[in-house]
Amino acid sequence: MFNSDKTKRFGDIEVAYQLDPRSDKYIILFHGFGADCWDLFNLKEYAKWSKSYNWYHPNGIRPANGVPSGRAWYPIDIMALERAMRAGEHRDFSNDRPQDADKTLAHVIKMFKEMNIPPEKTIIGGFSQGAMLALELALNTDLPFAGILLLSGALIDSPKIIEKAKKRKGFRFYQSHGVNDIILSHNSAEMLSKKLLEAGWDGYFQSFEGGHEIPPHVINDMKDFIQGTLR
Repeated sequence: MFNSDKTKRFGDIEVAYQLDPRSDKYIILFHGFGADCWDLFNLKEYAKWSKSYNWYHPNGIRPANGVPSGRAWYPIDIMALERAMRAGEHRDFSNDRPQDADKTLAHVIKMFKEMNIPPEKTIIGGFSQGAMLALELALNTDLPFAGILLLSGALIDSPKIIEKAKKRKGFRFYQSHGVNDIILSHNSAEMLSKKLLEAGWDGYFQSFEGGHEIPPHVINDMKDFIQGTLR
């Protein structure tokens, strides 16, 4: 039934995938900093699905500094992050786009075009830095994706986000974040949700008691969002 545990190169990006020939609907999930394309690969196995989908899990385009064998989408200052964590604070990523944002976006757009799948039947999403990348893809392209999953991400490009997001009025989103997240601020995630709703996006923000993670009930929420969006 499935072609699973395989990878293929689309553009400059290696992508793990699991395909179902019965389905014409697609999910692309971007992993977080220091992980790789297999990190979210089995996430779907923790929910019961009434529909089938084609799953793509791209591998980060650069090594994750400080994490042996880990991959990343954007470089980050590990020492600054660790200092903030030791001080019980969060780094503020809200005012700017991620470092090398345009370069990363160009790689991902090339990947998507070579996949040759319909954006209107595709949900994009990610965890942590991967959520930031999915948001970048939604805000800075006109590809008509069906929706977006923002799992433990953060507010970026705050001065321009409402203006950009208004171009996708009605865009469906699901967002989750742990109130005890020591990596990315829960308050920042709340601010992101408010701005997306203000811009006319259609979705909701799920807080949960936990840290920088994807708990089981969030996986079920994710499943409901996907099945409700890709009808």
